[in-house]
Amino acid sequence: MSLSKSWTKEQDAFIYQHYRQDADRILALRLSRSLRSVQHRRAKLGLAKVALKRWSAHEDGIIRLAAREARKRDYMYQCLGILAQRLGRRLSEVSTRSRKLGINFRAIKRRNRNVRGYPVNGCKNGRWIFVHREVMEKHIGRYVLPSERIHHINLVKTENGIRNLLLCSSPSEHRRIHVQAELLLPELMRRGFVRFNRTKRIYSICATSR
Repeated sequence: MSLSKSWTKEQDAFIYQHYRQDADRILALRLSRSLRSVQHRRAKLGLAKVALKRWSAHEDGIIRLAAREARKRDYMYQCLGILAQRLGRRLSEVSTRSRKLGINFRAIKRRNRNVRGYPVNGCKNGRWIFVHREVMEKHIGRYVLPSERIHHINLVKTENGIRNLLLCSSPSEHRRIHVQAELLLPELMRRGFVRFNRTKRIYSICATSR
């Protein structure tokens, strides 16, 4: 008696959708299946992997242009994934080709933001150079003190114009301002300006309040 799990229609649909751009091992991880199981199921569905085609100068140009654009941005949302869809290639193909061209999108992403999502402008003496600190220090004509904090008024970390930044004298003052914003949410929901979508698990502005 086989102990293997039955394949569902949703899993088959997932394979149909992603088998061209994702390697079998990636499909296996995302479906919580073994590599052999995914390979067998894909073959049974009649989905054969196509042979890798040669890279053209035009495709290389698209990758180089995407890298130049990525360096200008604070965030890179699924940059390689978008490239793969645009080129009709697998994600692993685009990643490998990028490295052969001397382009490391992961390094660009690390350089442009830290793990907390704050945009950075490189690194100096082993420390991040935060864009919002640079803007504030240029505005006040001195370094931001270790005890001070910079608050993003609209809570968007990537918007670092001086009109969106406020210098706080201490971490506690910064936290107090954030708490004020958090306390506004219940009132906004009560008035019908904001709602929460349980299915998508996101907050959104109600259409009637726009």
